[in-house]
Amino acid sequence: MARIGRQARRRTAGSKQIWRSDPEGRNAQILTHEEHDISTPQVGSDSQSVYFNKYDNGQWKIAAISADGGESRTIVDENAELWSVSPDSARIAYTFWDESAKKLQVAIKVLSGEQREAVVDISPIEILQWSDNGDSLIYQQSDAENNMLAALWQRPLGERAVPTRITVSALKNYYLARSRAGSEFAFIRGKEVLSSAMLERDKH
Repeated sequence: MARIGRQARRRTAGSKQIWRSDPEGRNAQILTHEEHDISTPQVGSDSQSVYFNKYDNGQWKIAAISADGGESRTIVDENAELWSVSPDSARIAYTFWDESAKKLQVAIKVLSGEQREAVVDISPIEILQWSDNGDSLIYQQSDAENNMLAALWQRPLGERAVPTRITVSALKNYYLARSRAGSEFAFIRGKEVLSSAMLERDKH
C-alpha cells in the first residue's frame, strides 16, 4: 500500500486534504477534495479504503474514500471524535454522547450497515483502539480518584465482559502505538496545565 499522508493545500475553503504517495514520498496524488476540515486519516487493513474525520455542521463525523480516490461517503453521521476501524476492516468503534445515560459511550457499527451493532459501556479519553485479533477494545480511562491521571484498559466485546487494566495509572497519554506483536507500547504522555487570569476594565 502506498503511503497515505495528510498535507495542507491552499484552497478557496482553506481546508486540508489527504494525499497518497509511494513509500519514499514521491508521486503524491490528492485523494480528497473536501470543503470541510478533515483530520486523523486511517488506512483500512485491506488497503482499499481510507477513513477520516470531517467537521460538518458542528460535528466531527467519520467518512471514507477509496484508496484510489473518488467521492467520499459518510459512514458515521454523528459526532465521533475517537474512533478505530477493526483489523478486518469490517467494523468501526467510535465514541458518542449517550443522551439517555448522560455520558460518553462507545458504539460498534458494521461498516456495510446503517445501524449500531452494539454499545459498549466505556468512556475513553484520547485513545480508542481495537486489539490485534478484533475481539476487544483498548482504551484510556481517567483515574477515579485523580483525573490528572489515567490508565489503559482492555475490554472484551462480550455482553458481560469485564475490563482489565493493562497499565498503572500515570500521566495521561495523548497517543498510543503498539508493536506488531502487541507486546510493547509507545506513548505520547504529558500533563495538562491550565491557567486563568483576571482582567480589570479601565474605568477611564
